[in-house]
Amino acid sequence: MMALIMALPVLGLVLFYILPFKMALPLYLLLLFISGLIYYGMFTVMGKKRKVRTGFEEMMGQEALVVEDVSPRGKVLIYYEIWSARARGKSVLKGDKVRICGHQGLTLVVESLTEEQKSS
Repeated sequence: MMALIMALPVLGLVLFYILPFKMALPLYLLLLFISGLIYYGMFTVMGKKRKVRTGFEEMMGQEALVVEDVSPRGKVLIYYEIWSARARGKSVLKGDKVRICGHQGLTLVVESLTEEQKSS
């Protein structure tokens, strides 16, 4: 469906081959206007339905794996990337799972998961 809508302006060029220019131009402009409204509507709706998928907003609340002891600073692995991290509260050892609860610049603030959170 999306491919057809995107192709409408290109397919509309056929109007110039079939009809006289004075008739084809207004029809083509109307087709462009309608296509523009459809594009705007689709991207507006799509943009409102999706939650944030990038940046720190996406990482908040996610679990990460500690790859270097975080006491008080270390490294964690999230989404196949290694990030600098700072522990909130007690130290976390390599191999443990942590939850991301904030950031300071490019350093993630993490807290250790409780035993119940680790098992779920």
